[in-house]
Amino acid sequence: MDSLVEADADSALRLMGRTESEDWSRRDAMRLELLRAKAMNRADSLFTTDSLMLRVAEYYRRHGSRNDRMLSLYLLGCTYRDMGAAPRAIETWQKAVAEADTTASDCDLSTLMRIHSQMNGLYTRQRLPEYAQQEAEQAEALCWKMKDTLNALIFEEKKCGILFSKGVYEECIKVAESLYQRYLQYGYKDEGALACVYGVKSYLALGDYAKAKEYLDIYETCSYLKTDSRRADGGFAPYYIYKGNYYLGIENTDSAEYCFRKAMPEMQMHMLHNDVAVYKGLQNVYNARHQADSVLKFSALYGQAKERSFARDIAQATLNVKNLYDYSVEQRIAQEKTEKLSQLKDIGYSVALIVFVILTTLSTLFYKKRKQTQYLRTQLNNKEKKLEQAERKYQGLHNQEKVLKREQKEALKQHKKEVKEYDSKLKANAKEKEKLLQTIQELKGQVDLLRTELGIKEMGRKAQTLENTEIVHQIKDFLNCPIGHIQKSQWKRLAETVNETHPDFYNRMNRYQSLNKEEYRVCLLTLIGCTSGDINTLLEKSTGYASNCKKRLHHIVFNEPGTAQDFTYKIRTFV
Repeated sequence: MDSLVEADADSALRLMGRTESEDWSRRDAMRLELLRAKAMNRADSLFTTDSLMLRVAEYYRRHGSRNDRMLSLYLLGCTYRDMGAAPRAIETWQKAVAEADTTASDCDLSTLMRIHSQMNGLYTRQRLPEYAQQEAEQAEALCWKMKDTLNALIFEEKKCGILFSKGVYEECIKVAESLYQRYLQYGYKDEGALACVYGVKSYLALGDYAKAKEYLDIYETCSYLKTDSRRADGGFAPYYIYKGNYYLGIENTDSAEYCFRKAMPEMQMHMLHNDVAVYKGLQNVYNARHQADSVLKFSALYGQAKERSFARDIAQATLNVKNLYDYSVEQRIAQEKTEKLSQLKDIGYSVALIVFVILTTLSTLFYKKRKQTQYLRTQLNNKEKKLEQAERKYQGLHNQEKVLKREQKEALKQHKKEVKEYDSKLKANAKEKEKLLQTIQELKGQVDLLRTELGIKEMGRKAQTLENTEIVHQIKDFLNCPIGHIQKSQWKRLAETVNETHPDFYNRMNRYQSLNKEEYRVCLLTLIGCTSGDINTLLEKSTGYASNCKKRLHHIVFNEPGTAQDFTYKIRTFV
């Protein structure tokens, strides 16, 4: 099973699920659970409780080798990581590192490297770049020691991300260039091309688009960008975003729009939340083209994405504070329990000593009762004095315990006061956020009003263009002389003319539910200004058909109830 975990973690988990271990020894049962946790971690399965791994770690603390203790503590730390208890995870991993003896020939360097890698990832998510860099450097050193060249270069590449996040773009470019050459030196062409993304990002940030294009050309040679998006950090979306920003920089808005729209299907993948960059890029594209309606649309989407990003950051920060608070409370409770247990042990030893002395005295008295009656009485008096002294000592300890409880009560009051102050701060933050949301809603209302005004003006222009077409004149002439009926070719020509003047009309009418031929013709006739009576005449329907159809179409097209008049108004003004 141990070998299978290394080769195929999913198969190992399936095999363990069919394994009956009721009759196994405790040693073998603990080994099985350790391997199960190792396989779950390899298979990216989330740990939901720490109860089992605590027992496994405690067992190997007393019975296992250094490597066993390190592995069990590493997996326990992964459990705390999945449970969101970051401080506990870091503390447990640091204990695991302390178990490693790197001077020993059998030291499990692979597990030690994974521990430093996990701490690097956790410090990165906690936005502690200095600590993250320290762990990455230690993991890199272990990879070189194991002659794992690829992973050593990958850990060195993490330094680029830290430098970029700090805004040290020139230094980031130097490290990326050095890494690219070393990747090529060791034969890792695709990984080297991926490392050039930091050169692309840095030169884009510096506004040097010619240099950014050089690195972008190298980055595009990576085969992973055409075959396996999982091998590229963030998938395909970041690649199109970088390329779109480059085209924006050289004022090629058509190519920039194409790239940003290519990024849209994947912008929510890999937990990188690329939607902010995509919507910002499209906003800049349409701003450069002076297309006000599209600028407003993507400005709103960009604002919503920023708001979601801000909410995620606030939630993560709140969770971090809660984890730190829970951890500090647990540490204090554990310390108080330890001190109390120590006191109880001292009292127990004193009582045991007293009992031992009394029993010894009584047995001695009973044994020598007849021959040494007077002597035993004297000895008994001496023992009674010692007993009184022991009781006074016990009473003193009892008084100390009362003082300690009083101090603990005062500490609890202080803690409640701090919690109350923290709640007040949270309420103040909530009020501030509510004001900010109100401001955003007001801005959204202004944007919607402006969009409505622009839509009405645009519809007036489009309606005038449509009404001046030959096919519309033919249909309206038919109302004056209703002989025969409108031909299929005329309906087709009307639909084509509407598509030319209103390119999005068909998609808007069918976005929630596909319309049948009659329903779509009602939409077309409404658009060119026909009344309900005109529609009944042109479609050869009975009185009331057009009004009922419009009422039903309002619910289908706009996904909300409305009257026939509401439908006519929206078709004529907001298509």
